[in-house]
Amino acid sequence: MEVKRCRFKSAGTSALVEVLGRNQGPTKLHHCHVDPFLLANGLRGNSRLKSFSTHNSRDMYIHNRQLLAIADAIRENKGLIKWRLTCNSDIVMIDETWGVTCDSLKLHPTLEVLDLDSIHHGATTTPAVITSRVQALLGMMEVNTSIRTIALRNQYSGHELFQQSVVPYLETVSYTPQTLPTNREV
Repeated sequence: MEVKRCRFKSAGTSALVEVLGRNQGPTKLHHCHVDPFLLANGLRGNSRLKSFSTHNSRDMYIHNRQLLAIADAIRENKGLIKWRLTCNSDIVMIDETWGVTCDSLKLHPTLEVLDLDSIHHGATTTPAVITSRVQALLGMMEVNTSIRTIALRNQYSGHELFQQSVVPYLETVSYTPQTLPTNREV
């Protein structure tokens, strides 16, 4: 069962969390308006949900806290295959959130596709920030052997460190680095 572009109120979210906690319910949950702090409880230990993305707050501080809660829950998830992180065009994912997200995936047993392409609208893209984030990705990939595809914005995949360190590493472990073409302004 796939659930797309839905809107859950508190009772609906509680029911969804309960169902996910029992490894029942949808196998795909995309762009739904659901409280991420509550949803995180349903993701812990879940092995049924295979594909996931969600709407988060338009407030940068709350948005990053929501991503941290989801990343923490994903650490304990047992079945997710595809995770698409999203940020609104005026939201910046802070470095702490990026790092915690990468750390949460180091030991994830089933994740194959990590889509980070749509989280960088308006994000700081200085060489130092990009270098730090690419290093966090590399650290994650050195431990996690299930991820096969990583979708990134061009400023990351085209960065010298990515090309010199990550791409050769990906090639040796049969990953498929993926850069999604974009017409969006960065």
